[in-house]
Amino acid sequence: ALLCAFVTRCIALSTRHGILPGVVIVPVVCGMFTLRASPEEARIPGYAASMYICAAGAVVELLSEPLYCVSQYFQLYRARMLVEAAAVLLRCAASYVLAIHFQLGLLAFAWAQVVYGATLIVGYTVYLTFSFPGFSVSVLVPFQAGRRVDGRLLRFALAYTWQSLQKVVLTEGDKIVLWRIESLVSQGVYSVVFNLGSLAARFVFQPVEEVCFTAFARLAGAAAAGTDAVFTAHRILRLTLRLMLLIGLLFVTFGPNYSRALIWLLYTTKYSETAAPTVLAWYCLFVLLMAINGITEAFVHSVAGGAQLRRLNIELLACGAAYMAASLLCVRTLGGGTTGLVWANCVNMLLRIALSYRFIDAHFKRSGVAVGFPASGVLPHAVVLAAFATCFAATAVSERLLYSDAPKWLVAHCAVGACCGLVALAVVFLYEKSLYTEFRTVISRDHEHQHQ
Repeated sequence: ALLCAFVTRCIALSTRHGILPGVVIVPVVCGMFTLRASPEEARIPGYAASMYICAAGAVVELLSEPLYCVSQYFQLYRARMLVEAAAVLLRCAASYVLAIHFQLGLLAFAWAQVVYGATLIVGYTVYLTFSFPGFSVSVLVPFQAGRRVDGRLLRFALAYTWQSLQKVVLTEGDKIVLWRIESLVSQGVYSVVFNLGSLAARFVFQPVEEVCFTAFARLAGAAAAGTDAVFTAHRILRLTLRLMLLIGLLFVTFGPNYSRALIWLLYTTKYSETAAPTVLAWYCLFVLLMAINGITEAFVHSVAGGAQLRRLNIELLACGAAYMAASLLCVRTLGGGTTGLVWANCVNMLLRIALSYRFIDAHFKRSGVAVGFPASGVLPHAVVLAAFATCFAATAVSERLLYSDAPKWLVAHCAVGACCGLVALAVVFLYEKSLYTEFRTVISRDHEHQHQ
């Protein structure tokens, strides 16, 4: 009963103070995009209505955030896996049924977003109701009689809202630039590439980042009590970055030389004969940088204090300005088009990684780890790097000599990639076996400290 009361109180507070900024911001942004639509966009059937429905879907999804936060706090990772998987599947099903059978066009995807948010609320509510008997969904109503707004918590929520807006500029600025200066065809090409490339971020990197954020925050609290948690955090960060680097190298090694084949298989010549394969090839480099940045920023935001976060936010604003300038330079001045946006994204990620690395190195030196955080500690074995380079060269030659839309040559090109992939994985297994062993050791020791 006490645990249920605690959960209910946490959700009620986060709903009252976290939902309010979002409810204000969403209509403003929706109105801005609707009023500033280009003539080409305004002619699209259902464009304005879709924007308002998407805004409603965003508010519905925002209501599920307190439930998500509680499930993360209590490490209910199974809940997230089940609920988000169901939400994604239902969104896809709703998009298909409404677009194909009901011919709703753009409105189909807007209503599918509402279905996604509603599924999150229902799923998390059902799971928490069974996990904490006595839990009531009424706590999701942000404004109720007798409930007062806590000024301190509201300021706290506004601070995180401001930080989130900065991250929107840093992560979604490319779409804003694309929306303002490129045609709908270029926007379509970039959307295809982004949706393919973001699968890795959504299903591989994001769960790891969120687990790391929780672990680093807990270890930071333990470090304040004078335990050896600092060294544990140092080791986990080093191992996780090396793992992300290995995953990113797989994308960089095989992605560029198979982007054209993948686009052709998924979208036929409609997109394979456009700039999409070239954009996707460069996007693979961005995936590598995104993998590294996700872990470094998870560490920074989990251990940084209030003053440090304010300073980092100012530095991120500078990164955002540099990013927007790089986007305009690469798209317009250098004539890169949608490929130029990926170049600008890579510049943005490098700047953010550099900021995070500087903070991480200084943090560990202050915490008693004399060596700080040397970058060489996250690099894979030299033989592994050589194997990846060899596989990249072999698949590049295969694409030049074998690739064709004819099935037999496409199969031959894919067979070369499969053989190279098996070789690369075998080398990683032989020379990075210690990565798995160290992870098991660190995790087992961390569990022992938790139970003590």
